[in-house]
Amino acid sequence: MKKADLSINMVVVAALALGVLIVLFFILTKSSGMFTQGALTCDSKGGECVPDKQCQYEKTTFSCESKKNEEKLVCCINPLKG
Repeated sequence: MKKADLSINMVVVAALALGVLIVLFFILTKSSGMFTQGALTCDSKGGECVPDKQCQYEKTTFSCESKKNEEKLVCCINPLKG
């Protein structure tokens, strides 16, 4: 009976550890997704969102939000500004 008790305890501990790992995985992936969204914005890179035709510097693929009736905005970064 001693060996059976030990194996049941091991199964319970393993199940609890797996549950903790799953919860940590979801917490970390959610927070890293929020970080990635913030890190890829034009403002975070020191750029300015302007209409495509008004960009005098380097156009990048960082995200800019444009309103419905507004023309498409691009992230324009001055490479000399630092």
